[in-house]
Amino acid sequence: MNALVQDLLPPSLHDLVEVIGLRAALALVERWGGTRVYIPEHAPGSDHPLAQQIGQEATRKLCRAYAGETMSVPRAYRALRAALYRQIRHDYHQRGRSAAELAREHGMTERWVYAIVSSAEGDRLSPQLGLL
Repeated sequence: MNALVQDLLPPSLHDLVEVIGLRAALALVERWGGTRVYIPEHAPGSDHPLAQQIGQEATRKLCRAYAGETMSVPRAYRALRAALYRQIRHDYHQRGRSAAELAREHGMTERWVYAIVSSAEGDRLSPQLGLL
């Protein structure tokens, strides 16, 4: 896991982020945070709620790593969002990636990416800005 985000996440999420990635972990926490989720032994089809929420590739990875287990998904949405925003700022400022590229990758508008990268406190942006 990227050292930029590791310090923001609870230890219970470190392995999950390593397996399915930050964006998919954020989606998993958003939908099932605070509950237990059964992980099928084999990756289900694209119509399965898990695949619809985190994507087919992330679902395959999750099933390979946690096949047949019931996973307690922590409620760590704020930490994951802060980690995502930190990663976006890093990719924009240090790696030179464009706002358009980051917006497409993370399913957000360019305007929202600019709000994230222009804020020194981007981890704590107002939820109202998400309406942009």
